[in-house]
Amino acid sequence: MVVLSESSDSEQAVAIVQAGAQDYLVKAELTPGLLVRAVRHAIERHRLFSALRSLSLIDDLTGLYNRRGFADLGEQHLKLARRTGRGVTMVYLDLDRFKTINDSLGHHVGDRALIKVADILRAAFRRSDIIARLGGDEFGVLALEAADETSALLVERLRERVDDFNQSTPEPYQLSISVGMAHHDDDPRVRLDDLVAEADAEMYREKHDKRAATLRDR
Repeated sequence: MVVLSESSDSEQAVAIVQAGAQDYLVKAELTPGLLVRAVRHAIERHRLFSALRSLSLIDDLTGLYNRRGFADLGEQHLKLARRTGRGVTMVYLDLDRFKTINDSLGHHVGDRALIKVADILRAAFRRSDIIARLGGDEFGVLALEAADETSALLVERLRERVDDFNQSTPEPYQLSISVGMAHHDDDPRVRLDDLVAEADAEMYREKHDKRAATLRDR
């Protein structure tokens, strides 16, 4: 946005730019060449700003959304779900024994494991779903439900992708994930934080059950 004004007040110009305008032009000083340059510069600054904002929403290692990106786009997803009357599923997953991979094989192998999980998530879910690395070895997906898909089907497809990887990988590790889910239909009171907390709790219950089963089998 380029603001054109009769006033040459410098304080007003600064305030307008700080409010979001790309440039401030005074009508008395305006020439066709100046206007063209101002518009071109404004477009370029907006493009650069958008690129920087995009970088701040993306996880460097995996290319997925980061926690901030997930929060921003997740809220939009919830609003869309309410408007269209569709259910939404929150999937929260954690990579089991990730510390063991890092400690025994090195952090470079651990990074490869995280990248592989990101690839599996992209393959298991749709392009329209919000897929994010929420921190460390924890990932989240917010998915609008299609008519032919349920929460259980989404997670079943994810587990199948992990199994396929484990059966064919040349990597010196096997992937194991713990998964929790939360679902809501169109309750306007439900917040994204509520869904994340519920799915996170379910994930930790599954992880606890796995550990308990391992101890029983010893």
